[in-house]
Amino acid sequence: MRTMLQLIGGVAAAGVVAAGTTAFTAGGGVGLGGSNGATATKFIGGTATQTVTGATINAIAYTWSDTANTKLSALDLTFADLTVRKVPTLTLTGLTPSSGGATFTCTAITGTGTNTDQAPFTSNCTPSAGTFDGQLTALNVTVP
Repeated sequence: MRTMLQLIGGVAAAGVVAAGTTAFTAGGGVGLGGSNGATATKFIGGTATQTVTGATINAIAYTWSDTANTKLSALDLTFADLTVRKVPTLTLTGLTPSSGGATFTCTAITGTGTNTDQAPFTSNCTPSAGTFDGQLTALNVTVP
């Protein structure tokens, strides 16, 4: 009887740990949205590491042009602080341009309101041609 209770207790504890890990992975850190519903758990092989330097970011929305989430066609960045007119740069690890020397560039960060100084502060990033293909493993955003 005691062995059975220990077994049930061990299985229950493992279930709690697994549920807690899943919840943290799906909801922790920077939000991952996108037109195809990309979330941290939808990346093939795991999650992508995201780092931001020079600003505080509220959300990164990925737009994939395929259902397997291997062809990145845009990123929308939403910043928490007033970083208007600065142009973020991106480093994408694990992806290569589908068109030769294509680069991924971002628009200057803009806000809303008459003076574009009210939140949300956003920037749209797109490739100069085609898509960036592969498995995204890391995204680095730098705001000068």
